[in-house]
Amino acid sequence: MNTICNSKIREIFSPVYYRVWDKGYEFTLCLVKKIIDRTSITERLTGNLVSIRELISKLNFVDESFVTLEWLLNFAVDGGLLVRENNDTNTYYSISEHCDTSKFYKNEELIEREILAMDPTWKVFVELTKLIAGDYALFLRGEKRGLDILFARDRINYWNDYFCNKFNGYTAFNLLGAQSVISILNDHTNSKILEIGAGTGGATEKLVFLLKAVSLIKKIEAYVFSDISPIFLRYGNRILTSIIGDEFFYDTRKLDFNFPLTEQNIDKESYDIIYGVNALHVSKNLLNSVKYIYEVLKPGGSLVVCEYVRPVNGFPLYMEIIFSMLDSYTNVATEEACRSTYGFLTISNWYRVFNTAGFNKIESIDDSLGVDNFKRDKMAMVMRGIK
Repeated sequence: MNTICNSKIREIFSPVYYRVWDKGYEFTLCLVKKIIDRTSITERLTGNLVSIRELISKLNFVDESFVTLEWLLNFAVDGGLLVRENNDTNTYYSISEHCDTSKFYKNEELIEREILAMDPTWKVFVELTKLIAGDYALFLRGEKRGLDILFARDRINYWNDYFCNKFNGYTAFNLLGAQSVISILNDHTNSKILEIGAGTGGATEKLVFLLKAVSLIKKIEAYVFSDISPIFLRYGNRILTSIIGDEFFYDTRKLDFNFPLTEQNIDKESYDIIYGVNALHVSKNLLNSVKYIYEVLKPGGSLVVCEYVRPVNGFPLYMEIIFSMLDSYTNVATEEACRSTYGFLTISNWYRVFNTAGFNKIESIDDSLGVDNFKRDKMAMVMRGIK
């Protein structure tokens, strides 16, 4: 995997990519400011130190909103909107006295124009996050579930564009993952590949496109597109039918990596490569899931995951304005050794998970590859565990 040349990484994670990404942070901060104003959080925190539990009680939010509210407040702290104080038993928040709050409303439209001028594909992120931010109060009060807000019928097309290579912010992960799999296939023949958590098929599409471009398609013996959702399996079948034809055997399978794969008609030691892009972090018990995957890899086979990563545990990522409302994202088993937080992990957490699951040979690359004195937080990683 380390044979991926630096130039390919830099093509994916270019200076323009990072500039747009950083503008996405500013745009999200504007939306967060609107949310805390519209939900009366600003009023409650002005001149007062208040805990999350106190906010829930005083503003009639539901208990199930705790994790989402915690993300909202911590992101506002990171952006300078709020301040946070800790004691031995609790965490308290208040309005920052040094924040010029008037600039957020004034700059939202300006930041949106700057984002779209640099990369028009970010329109899907801008539009989707505005819609979701507008429904935050409904979620906090328990009037709507996160699932219903995110996947309302009028928002399905946004998700297709978000994940399926029409949004460069996410396509970078599909591309980095695909390049990593291709680098492994260079040394293999007749490989059987299982893609897990394949979703709307964006990673599949990018991998098969690149396999054709570099004439490696004949190295695939079989490809299985798997997901827990029947709707996504239909997406996968449509994509595979349109881009593969009869070039190799492919199948779609309903699989849940929260349970042993050997109990879901997958034979032990049957796959050369198991692959997922931004999928495994939603596992209910990540260590168990990686152990289940280890069981069905052939000796010498590889688990390859491409994931958005946190710089440190507990750091609030701005894309979580979307995902922190989902129970499947936040309701996961955590423990200090391998995974101490929900959602996206740090690179070191991923390493410990792979190692504890049984992988003794582990290698990884990230978006800092090819840059001396990398001066920003790493955000994308591919990790490969070899059985």
